[in-house]
Amino acid sequence: MFDSLHTRLLASCALACFGVVLAVPSTVGAQTKLSDLAALAGAEQKPFVIVEAKKGKAISRAQGVVIGKGGLVLTVGHVNWVPPSEDYADKFRVSFRGKGPKLPQDAAHLHATINSNLEQRKFYEFYYKADLIRDGQSRFIDQQDLSLIKIETKRELPVLEFYSQQRPELEIGDTLYLCHYCFPHQQADPTFLINPIRVVGIAQTHDGLQCVAKGFYRLGSSGGAILKDGKLVGIQSRAYTINDREGGEDPQGLVSFQLIWKEMFDRLQEPGDQPPSAEPKPVSKQAGKPSGDRAADE
Repeated sequence: MFDSLHTRLLASCALACFGVVLAVPSTVGAQTKLSDLAALAGAEQKPFVIVEAKKGKAISRAQGVVIGKGGLVLTVGHVNWVPPSEDYADKFRVSFRGKGPKLPQDAAHLHATINSNLEQRKFYEFYYKADLIRDGQSRFIDQQDLSLIKIETKRELPVLEFYSQQRPELEIGDTLYLCHYCFPHQQADPTFLINPIRVVGIAQTHDGLQCVAKGFYRLGSSGGAILKDGKLVGIQSRAYTINDREGGEDPQGLVSFQLIWKEMFDRLQEPGDQPPSAEPKPVSKQAGKPSGDRAADE
């Protein structure tokens, strides 16, 4: 018992020294209900999207989440860099996936997939033109691995609420949920996953300190929304695969993510883009500002 307590005290001291947002757990929080996740995953109008960044004919893709009813989308910052072109993107588009009737209908382009092995069932992908919103002159919000994209639409879109107004406090062992389309490169594929990840530590990255979680992910899940109590608390940034000697990858590994909260984005939004208000949550000390070059994982 002493060793366990001693280890937890050391962990708490180490995290406090870094000024990050993790803390050793003291109480057990409310359990996320499976029915709540089912309602979110099964919604015909999801706030989850695919973001495409283009430079010439080259494309970089990432997951994204709508945080403003007027079409404001939060995604991972490194989607801006398009590896085949070795340059930053100059065109963007955002897509919604589903069965069709209740998807946003004023899209610039529509793609339909007919599944012959599912009795000719149709699935759709609605594409919207979009523009990058800069933070001053930077493509990256607060020099972190985050970017904002504004969809060109006159419709009110589904929005995911933030977990907190201010910087939230996470605990080691917290169970969060990663939301992502499993096959972002396959047009109109509706397969969507909400799976648990467990907070285990901290990573020092090109973008500064990020929280680290253990759990399942897939290639292309960067930019995926991370939920706490069904609300937006993070955006997946990087993945750390378990590599074998043959060069294969096991998707049961580690991911690092950017912690987010509502006040981070208020100054960058127009009135029509304001997300729903979030209840105040406990806050912790401000972490240092991250910086550095980005490299896409696509």
